[in-house]
Amino acid sequence: MNMNLNRLSRPADWPRAVLFDLDGTLVDPVPVLTRSANRLLEEERLEPLALNDIRNMAGCGSRALVREAFAARNIALAEPLLSRKADLFFRYYVELMTTHSVLREGAIEALSAFAEQGIRIAVVTNKPASMARRIVKHFGLSEYIGAINGGGSGTALKPAPDMLLQALSDFGVSGKDSLMVGDSPVDVAAAKAVPMVSIAICGKYSVHARHRLDADLIIDSLTSLPKAIEQLKGTV
Repeated sequence: MNMNLNRLSRPADWPRAVLFDLDGTLVDPVPVLTRSANRLLEEERLEPLALNDIRNMAGCGSRALVREAFAARNIALAEPLLSRKADLFFRYYVELMTTHSVLREGAIEALSAFAEQGIRIAVVTNKPASMARRIVKHFGLSEYIGAINGGGSGTALKPAPDMLLQALSDFGVSGKDSLMVGDSPVDVAAAKAVPMVSIAICGKYSVHARHRLDADLIIDSLTSLPKAIEQLKGTV
């Protein structure tokens, strides 16, 4: 763990709500990104890329990933071909997102533990809400999650705080009584704008470098989340 906040006294029942990002936080999307990108390459009879290759390219959007995937095979994609390939990549991603995504270690355990304690849980993601609901349902997470706020609803995307504020409003919980858990700079920025405490996950499977995160606490996996919360409460 890497802490960069002043020790604050928080009540024993903190947090009353936990907001989770989806991709990279609860779910590892790199396997489906890899399969989708490799389908594009295979159609051009190009050698596929390894999982770690795609992991190093992820995090900046599908267009950038497609551009870098082809660049890795010494092909520069210019418009309008880049847009067509990016659209095709997205179609493959939607087709494969439930069969090739995997849950992050500790996801079920964290969600079930919070639910048992009566802590409200929401997913706040820039992914379209309809796609987020499919993924949540596929992995059997629906019973734990009280709200899914995502793109496509007209709410401003992270790093704007709007979808986080909406979830907190729906739960009737304030920012100071809540926690944001994500894996990217936009998650942290959205939490700061609420304002609310944030924890960032930056382990060996992360696509974002540790130095780019400015969360109140940085952990390596969801399995460290219970101890991180106790640390933020000042009890450890």
